Amino acid sequence: KKFAKINGTGRDSVDDNITNRYIDAVLALVNSDRIRQRKFTIAMDTGNGVQAIVAPLVCKKLGCKVIVINGNIDGEFPARGSEPTPDNLGVLAETVRSAKANFGVAYDGDGDRSIFCDDAAAIYLGDKTGALLVKHLLAGKHKGSEVVCPVNTSMALSKVAEQAGSKIVYTKVGSVEVSREMVKRKCQIGLEENGGFMYGALNEVRDGVMATALVLDMLAASSKSFSQHIAELPKTYQHKSKFACSSREVVDNIVKACIEHGSPKKVETLDGAKIWIDEDTWIMVRPSGTEPLIRMYGESTDKSLLDSKVDEYRRLVQSKI
Repeated sequence: KKFAKINGTGRDSVDDNITNRYIDAVLALVNSDRIRQRKFTIAMDTGNGVQAIVAPLVCKKLGCKVIVINGNIDGEFPARGSEPTPDNLGVLAETVRSAKANFGVAYDGDGDRSIFCDDAAAIYLGDKTGALLVKHLLAGKHKGSEVVCPVNTSMALSKVAEQAGSKIVYTKVGSVEVSREMVKRKCQIGLEENGGFMYGALNEVRDGVMATALVLDMLAASSKSFSQHIAELPKTYQHKSKFACSSREVVDNIVKACIEHGSPKKVETLDGAKIWIDEDTWIMVRPSGTEPLIRMYGESTDKSLLDSKVDEYRRLVQSKI
């Protein structure tokens, strides 16, 4: 690789106004007055991470009552770990119930990803909430915009985009893959199933606070609750699991075995193998980019078929480990 050459050295400086400028930039991208009129209540699990500094401030500036959980910054993330998942957000769900909040949100350690909980205390993977935001944006200021997302994203998103007359652009899994494609295409909307939402009007990177502000903007635009918005999405069932592997060779052999298994409708190999059982059912296996793991995803409009295929491919994977 060739590295850039520089003459001399840079200089350090302190910008005491950076947080305020960021908050102002976020508020400028939503209908702040309309949101303030609704006086929403939010349960917010900042997970001992950096969003404890900014997220409550943004929502309070939007007239919201904010109930903060795990609001002290601690790099050991003692409360629930740094990753928000449906399995470790029970306290958030209970807070939504007890406070009768309009929704709950949890952030990861560095605050760029957000997982949402609706007013009925149901917690959703990032691509379900992402599909809601895409639907909202495509119906308003971004009609006809392309949407960039990884190949493991829910079919709910593709159906929402199709209904809006927009195109989905798929990438390999990874926020960098999505961000680069957004920049390349000058696209305003991108997302991941793990809770990363990218809004190009601010920046083509994941941003948990921007996603939260957009959820508030969506709710303020109608009289529907979060759970009512979710109920309007195309109904699908999802699966996500992982398997430890001893080497990359084992991972590659597993992917190959899955590609050759059975008689699928089609197989896509953009990232690992996405195996389409029929038009509304798929199983995907891919090597993790960060750990010695193979990850499995699945989705279907038929829960019994999904459960059956997940079990079938799980047994295949385990036989090769």
